[in-house]
Amino acid sequence: MEFIKKHFIVLALFLLNIIIKVMYLSFQPISHDEPFTVYHAQFDFYNIIHYLKNYNNPPLFELILHFWIKCFGISPFSVRFLPMLFSSLSVVLFYKIGVLIFDKRIALISSLLFTFSTFQIFYAHDCRVYTLFLFLTLCSFNLFFKLLKNNSLNNWRFIAFIFVNSLIVYAHYFGFIVWFLQIGIVLFFYRTNKVILKSFILALFVSLVFYVPQLLIVFQRFLDSSKNGTWLNEPNGIESIYNMLWSFCNVPVVTVLVIILFSLALGKYFKNIKSIKINIYTWQIIFWFVVPFILMFIISFKIPMFLDRYLIFITPAFYFLISLSIRFLFKSKIYFNLVSLILIISFAFTTSYNPSKKRQIIESVNFIKNNKTDSTIIIVCPFDFITTLSYSYNQTFFKQIKQDNEYLDLDNNLKRDNILFINKIDSNIINKIKTFKKVIYFDAAADFAFPDNKIKETLDSNFYKLDNSYSDNLFKIFSYKIK
Repeated sequence: MEFIKKHFIVLALFLLNIIIKVMYLSFQPISHDEPFTVYHAQFDFYNIIHYLKNYNNPPLFELILHFWIKCFGISPFSVRFLPMLFSSLSVVLFYKIGVLIFDKRIALISSLLFTFSTFQIFYAHDCRVYTLFLFLTLCSFNLFFKLLKNNSLNNWRFIAFIFVNSLIVYAHYFGFIVWFLQIGIVLFFYRTNKVILKSFILALFVSLVFYVPQLLIVFQRFLDSSKNGTWLNEPNGIESIYNMLWSFCNVPVVTVLVIILFSLALGKYFKNIKSIKINIYTWQIIFWFVVPFILMFIISFKIPMFLDRYLIFITPAFYFLISLSIRFLFKSKIYFNLVSLILIISFAFTTSYNPSKKRQIIESVNFIKNNKTDSTIIIVCPFDFITTLSYSYNQTFFKQIKQDNEYLDLDNNLKRDNILFINKIDSNIINKIKTFKKVIYFDAAADFAFPDNKIKETLDSNFYKLDNSYSDNLFKIFSYKIK
């Protein structure tokens, strides 16, 4: 009872997050990159690392998920419970950071804004690395701020700081931005403090040593992105900045309220710049949010990376800044509490507790199953969609892993069921199709993945198009009769 009384707020926030984030955990279909993650997590340790080195994320989340699915399986509820847990644990660390560098009121208000964020709920429902990345960021900053506040860390916390900062770059390549943020804070605010400087440099150096096995892969991925670009488009000016803030604030009206709040706080600061003193930790929170936000926006005109999930590691600073702006503007306790309550209620009543993934994969698979016969061949583009479709189509196929070939067993099983994944069409595929009575073409954003693939045009010109089709905001399915 004493423990519960002492940690009541932390436990209440944790349980609130669990309740909110578990309610609709399995309501949305496994989609986007989730099937890719779950599929690769089924490989052994060596092959998880081996295969993922060719993709955009390091392997830490898949390695953890490997053991998780060994125990709990690959159902939507099971695989999403892990990221949901990381997201719910994040609020505990978030609150503790707020108490450490500010006070309980700032910590509580910020934590509630975090809790009622659709953005946070969406990624709590997403079996990907992002909530782990957020959790490790908060672990790192919790220890980092303890170092700054106390001038030192005891032996166990120092080891933990090294360990967490090593893990964060094994979780996501943008973990290096967290390193650079902390380097910037130390150099800007504590460069004359030799004790902090020495401890921090030592911890970061050891973390870098632990990351040596992955350095060549990071360099290769950076060169590839620099040379070939990314799948993202460059930002659309101020609209992209507004849309990013919108994603953190649930809906436009709340976004506008937050922008007005920030604008008023900035106006008050610059109006009274000579007489106002800002807490050093407030400056560090501003640094945590503003520097990556602006730099990633600017860099994205060369190498596009300005995407909400890539910025998840700065969202704690964003929610801190909202509550800090309220306190800066309203010195009266009554007004501070009133405005804070309005913002919290605005977030709570505008959040989506079951955010849509906008992927109707179940409906698409059901269409295929209902219209497929032994004399039907299914053509699917692109090939990379193989894990997404197979997860919903046949989990027996999905679970059959051949360790020495990434997709061989999966592809062969689907081919035996007359489902063919392609990136382009040629005469051999046309001749194969002609051995069937009917062909169904599943266009899973084929033009986005492979512009000018001409698959539909080729099918239109060679076969008789039927009225039986399916379409949603992304997927399109067309049926053809063999002439």
